Amino acid sequence: MGADVLRSKVFYSSYVTHLRLKSFHPVGKGKILLANGMSVPVFPALEELQIKKEKGTELNTYQVLGLFAYTRKCKRLKKLSFIDCVLPLVFPVNSLSKRLLEIEVSWNPPKHGFRLDSTTGKWILSTNEATILETKGQHSLRLLCSSDVFLEGTDSRQLQMARILLLEIASSLKIPVSCVDLDNCSPRADGSGLNLILKSGLSLSILSSLQKLRITDNNRRLTNKELVDILHYSYRCTSLKELEFVSYDLSDTIRDRLILKSLEVREVKVWNDHLSFPYFRFLNLWTGEWEIQYYISLRLLHSKTVYIRGTDRNRLQRSTIRHLEVASTCNFPIFCVWLRYCSPRVDESGLNLILESGLSLSILSSLQKLRIYDGNRRLTNEEWEAILSYSSHCTSLKELRFVMYDLPDNIPVGSIPPSLNSRNVKVWNVSASSRRLDLQTGGWQACDYKGDLPGEEVRETYLC
Repeated sequence: MGADVLRSKVFYSSYVTHLRLKSFHPVGKGKILLANGMSVPVFPALEELQIKKEKGTELNTYQVLGLFAYTRKCKRLKKLSFIDCVLPLVFPVNSLSKRLLEIEVSWNPPKHGFRLDSTTGKWILSTNEATILETKGQHSLRLLCSSDVFLEGTDSRQLQMARILLLEIASSLKIPVSCVDLDNCSPRADGSGLNLILKSGLSLSILSSLQKLRITDNNRRLTNKELVDILHYSYRCTSLKELEFVSYDLSDTIRDRLILKSLEVREVKVWNDHLSFPYFRFLNLWTGEWEIQYYISLRLLHSKTVYIRGTDRNRLQRSTIRHLEVASTCNFPIFCVWLRYCSPRVDESGLNLILESGLSLSILSSLQKLRIYDGNRRLTNEEWEAILSYSSHCTSLKELRFVMYDLPDNIPVGSIPPSLNSRNVKVWNVSASSRRLDLQTGGWQACDYKGDLPGEEVRETYLC
């Protein structure tokens, strides 16, 4: 809509039945401004409003709710459609007016069409299947795709379909998809190489914005042809940089020189990570042979914090622990491990931390910082001394930090391992106030804890 129409809005307002907006900004109370600062009038005869943005442009909740507020003033409006833009995946139900029940609100990214169910605030696929876009708490498509997106064999068909739709929308709108994890889905590439068929019967089409694909299946054997077919599919995902097979039994040699050369040109890394082996296999794209490697994400450990959470799946915890133990065996520096709600205890040997999941973390000789968070958990003197003893065996350790722990007020000096004192390891208890353990007296000293040192990188890192 041009400025000339707006300048003559009194004349035109009774005749406009269809309107397309490309640039706008809501300012509250249903008022919409264009980029030139002019306001969009209310058109009494308006029946259809179309929002057409450049592909991939994101509208936030405030902007969309502002449009909804504007539509309440257009008494004859029957259709509101969004084309090519990125929208919030869920809206608060209490923010949606009854007027929306009378309006057909649609979202049309490339390839798919959705309608808004204003009684739930969710998008529903406009087909007979009526699939709901389930997000499990994440309302932004960009944020959802910035971390691992799981498709699990135990998921319902409805949930798998919703996740696939979200991935296909992101890919069509050129939103980077960090990683797709196919967990016990037994995928196989179809004859065209343009789809992965899951054991549920659903298919995952080419995702041009996918950066990493991880496929996990317990001891499943892939034939050479099945593996090559998946490699062809992966090559067609033009942003892919890494392909990982977890717990797979793969053929020793790949003979298809064409696909190997194609992946090599794109510098795609192909890994085979078998959880029963203490190593990884890296596919040499020049020879087609697998080569044993201990080096994968280990180069990141010298600068990043690795989190192990009590809410993580056992498989994720096990894989992370194994990466850490391989790194320690190979003497890779490990900057920091943070155990959150894992309730660790030391076993009888004093050489392993047993997590609440039952998994154990052995001595990490190259670990520099260990942080444990458990939300006001009380440690007995015996548990406290055992963790100090375990820490003393981590010969590179510089800091041991307990967060939100109820620790004993003092500890017998004789039970403090001498190596902690000789290496000047800092032991902290950080909660409402910060205290540092005096390794010579066994008592606590009140100290200001300023957090991580400048330049330390504490973004979450998952090594699986």
